[in-house]
Amino acid sequence: MRKMSEYQSRNPAYVERIRERIASPVVKDLFGMEEVSIAPGVIQLGIAVRHELGHAPGWFQGSVTTAIAEFACGFAAMSLIAPDWDMMTLDQTIKFIGPARGERLVAKARVIRPGRTITTCQCEVYAIENGAERLCAVMLQTNHQAPLAAKG
Repeated sequence: MRKMSEYQSRNPAYVERIRERIASPVVKDLFGMEEVSIAPGVIQLGIAVRHELGHAPGWFQGSVTTAIAEFACGFAAMSLIAPDWDMMTLDQTIKFIGPARGERLVAKARVIRPGRTITTCQCEVYAIENGAERLCAVMLQTNHQAPLAAKG
């Protein structure tokens, strides 16, 4: 099995590209997601609990848990593609395996199979409560990457 640290990004500015996406209104303002760490093929995002993100005090909605996993997987795939390419999600499956209850969610995504046009990623989402991490969801995502369309 290949170690994540062995992946090389095709974009020398991949960190800046991902930080721009994290700063977008949907990611930053709507969800309040923030970067925990960025490396080629490996991304961690965090989100603090807020009343509007849950269905009961201290609980995250399943849609929020899904969103942080989806963004983390997408950014992990994006970290490996060329600067003149973009990507989109082809398929994803999430399994909720524990309560998403705590002060924070942390999504830990990694590329498990990179390819020229198809990349598969896996993400584990942890609820942080009283300093303890508890696995609450696992996502498997497949992404398609292609050259950006020429602007004309």
